[in-house]
Amino acid sequence: DDDGFRGICFTSPPRSGKTRMMAELVASANARGWGTVIYTHRRLLLKQTIGVMKEAGHDPGVRAAGFDSATLRNNQVASVWTENSRVFRRGKRELADAKLCIVDELHLLKGQTCRRIFKEHIKQGAVVVGFTATPVDIPPEIETLIVGATNSELRKQGILVPCITYGCEEPDTRFIKRLKDGNFSSKNIAKVMKVWQIVGRVLEHFDRLNPNRKPTVLFAPGVKESLFFAEKFAEHGVAAAHVTADQVYFNNSCPLYAGESFSGEAGMKKRTEALKMQANGDLPVLCNRFIFREGINQECWEHGIGATVFGALHSFLQAGSRILTKSDGKEQAIWQCHGGSFWRHGSLNEDREWWLGVQSAEITDLRKQQYIQGEAKEPACCPNCQAIRGAAWASSGVCPICGFTYSQSARPVIQTNGQLKVLTGPVYKPRRTYKGKNQLAEWKSMYYRGRKAKMTFAQCEALFALEHHWHDGRVPEAGDL
Repeated sequence: DDDGFRGICFTSPPRSGKTRMMAELVASANARGWGTVIYTHRRLLLKQTIGVMKEAGHDPGVRAAGFDSATLRNNQVASVWTENSRVFRRGKRELADAKLCIVDELHLLKGQTCRRIFKEHIKQGAVVVGFTATPVDIPPEIETLIVGATNSELRKQGILVPCITYGCEEPDTRFIKRLKDGNFSSKNIAKVMKVWQIVGRVLEHFDRLNPNRKPTVLFAPGVKESLFFAEKFAEHGVAAAHVTADQVYFNNSCPLYAGESFSGEAGMKKRTEALKMQANGDLPVLCNRFIFREGINQECWEHGIGATVFGALHSFLQAGSRILTKSDGKEQAIWQCHGGSFWRHGSLNEDREWWLGVQSAEITDLRKQQYIQGEAKEPACCPNCQAIRGAAWASSGVCPICGFTYSQSARPVIQTNGQLKVLTGPVYKPRRTYKGKNQLAEWKSMYYRGRKAKMTFAQCEALFALEHHWHDGRVPEAGDL
């Protein structure tokens, strides 16, 4: 506020203590005589935020369905959905009288409903501060970005552990479209990732990479698929639970609740119990769609299974980073990747460069173009053990895990007909570019034609190629791009 900004985004990797930072920010605001409100979008995060606030000495009022409200308290924790319903739709009350408005997981609260709340707070003179580990698709009300710690800094401090990624069998995603946020829809993922084709491989790699059954979280393509995996772990003799927002199913290998399912309030209580059971070593695997993607603090997780395709960078980072937290006896984490995330989004270990106004899909596409143009080197997958060798190992040609020497990456891809095909070499092939004296003017003309016709950038590129006869195999002439 002292610098004149009314919309601020603070970013730092998952597990860097952002909720604690929120509590400190509340204390600072209270010292100025400001009222505060913290917005969350999920009940799990709401309860977690209330707990952290109370631990920090605050006793907030709660503006959410199912809670007794205390609207006169100086500090509030609120659900964006409850506030939208009671303030804007039904007109039952006013927004919290707060000079500081804090938003948890800002990257998910970018729709018109949330923006209406933020705009109204700013209009009333408040400062809006959003927290997120992945500052992409940020609403335009945010004016400046503050970058906190990096992954490498947190590893040096003993807060995070390094992660080893294994590039296991993945589906062929060339012909499915992404959504606007960069993700693939569950329906499109189901077209290419048939869980009955990969479940055997998921279990096989789980045995190989995690023989001691260390605490594991599995991300599935959908809710039904998550339940399917939990049941298959039972056939494999491994206790596992399938978890949604309000449901928990314990498979037949779980000694305490074998084959039992709990829903509603009972389900939410059993979810908490399931997390404790896993921390105590009684429940090796928790399967979910995305309920564990954000905000969950399960420090014992050492093994993550990406049994789905993460089309959007923020989905991958939020999910994968759940396993990176340092805990007693934990020196590293394992990410078992069945969705090609290692070449699509890079390593969970790397430090990211963020800037405002960028969309998740744009970051992914930029990485792709850097590979194509040779500006960055793709990670390589070991043909022997599937460990991913990143840029740091590019010059040696030796797998850092098994010591196997190889020159070409080998990626096992499951075709749509179920056949397994091993693809070698880079995912993105370098392209020859031709430069002619008229290329810039011709491309500008194409760009404006396409924009007038409401074509996408990719459609403009395709039409440009067609008009310059790239389809007939002839060598481009001067003037071709």
